[in-house]
Amino acid sequence: MNKTAFIISEYDPFHNGHLYHIRQTRAAGAETVVCLLSGNFMQRGTPAFFNKYDRAEMALKNGADLVLELPLRAVLGGAHNYAVGASEILKALHASGTLSFGASASVDKLRSLHSITETSDFFLMLHERIMQTGENYAAAFARTAKIFSDNAESILSDPNNVLALEYMRAVSASGAPIDFFAVQRVGAIHDGNDTYQEFASAKRIREELRSALDPSVVSGFLPESSFEIIKNALINGRAPADMERYELVTMVRLLMMDKEELGRIEGVNQGLENRIIQELKTSASLTELLDNVKMKRFTYARLRRIVCAAALGLKKADPDEGIGYIRVLGFREPHGREALNRLRQSTSVPLLTNLSDASDGPDKETEIRAGKLYELLLPAARSCNPEICAKPVIITGLDYA
Repeated sequence: MNKTAFIISEYDPFHNGHLYHIRQTRAAGAETVVCLLSGNFMQRGTPAFFNKYDRAEMALKNGADLVLELPLRAVLGGAHNYAVGASEILKALHASGTLSFGASASVDKLRSLHSITETSDFFLMLHERIMQTGENYAAAFARTAKIFSDNAESILSDPNNVLALEYMRAVSASGAPIDFFAVQRVGAIHDGNDTYQEFASAKRIREELRSALDPSVVSGFLPESSFEIIKNALINGRAPADMERYELVTMVRLLMMDKEELGRIEGVNQGLENRIIQELKTSASLTELLDNVKMKRFTYARLRRIVCAAALGLKKADPDEGIGYIRVLGFREPHGREALNRLRQSTSVPLLTNLSDASDGPDKETEIRAGKLYELLLPAARSCNPEICAKPVIITGLDYA
């Protein structure tokens, strides 16, 4: 284990499983833990239940030293782009380290499957399957992998292993000096509804909170500091994001877009803009629209990310355009600040605490727009856009969790 460990995360919210992951990573030899955290919109294509600063604080109070933000474009791009976005940050930081992730398969098994899926024979068969069957990429990838590996079916049945494999592929392709460490998952499965002792998935916790708006119903699945942050966020109107309001905003935004504008949105291809515009004429809600638009090649998750990108005006990027900055959400004193200072000396892009310091460009504009929209979804929205006025979370006087 390298002395610096990176963890790609959402922490919506930070629960006992996440605490276990950080503790196991430190026990394996990591002296500094840097989290790459999704912002106010999630890979599932919806607003976060808790804002990114509250989630960064949860992480910092439970063993993380430094929290950096994953770009919105990566978060709304599916598992592959999610991994690529994280690998671009790791490459830009010019820092060696270990990428730690939760998985049910060992690193050796994941490496073996990764090497198989990088061959030209695999890619040729994968492409042929997609063209012949119309399957979405993830389904076609899994079915093709089974032909090449006896272990593929059991490995790819776990979404965490699928994401870990994407991390390996993206990091290896980037050339970043990063190795890998897998923490064997315990308890609740990814996004499942089952519980196991003190472990529950973030999805289960969010559902319980949305139903009761009382953190005591899930306190047994949370570190004490997460419980206190969640309680404070609910009392002060910083959570939850209003999903009905979000869906209405998204429907209005889609109705105002013509075919050309919709075709420029990130993720829209293969004539999907025509299908969306056609189904908008008769769909009474966002859920109904997704039901009507869904087809074999476009999963619900992918469609949710696409309509979220449309709501935020996230347009397709130049494929040669890299990241222009890395956002700092918070750090722990003094160790996290020291890590931040070291990274600032090595990185090829600026590490910023405020978007007003970023160079003008489409991604900056989209992030600012996303910040304002997210605020409008909260029970007590602030007049100031947090992308401009919020300060990084700084934690002092705490021992490691």
